[in-house]
Amino acid sequence: MKRIKKWLYGTFLPLWAKETVMAENEKLKEKVTHLQHDNDTLQAYIEGMRMGQRAVRKIYIKGEEVVSK
Repeated sequence: MKRIKKWLYGTFLPLWAKETVMAENEKLKEKVTHLQHDNDTLQAYIEGMRMGQRAVRKIYIKGEEVVSK
């Protein structure tokens, strides 16, 4: 698929349009990478909060776990 796109861009697009499309693609790739990193960070925070909430709900009485709701 990548080779087909490059061939189409190289064959049918004028030089200025090709440069514009490639520059926009690079900007979008950087933005996607940044957003994926942010998403991973937020998912880690969410998982930490869930683990904390699960830990708070557990109550131990005489060595046995009692689940409170």
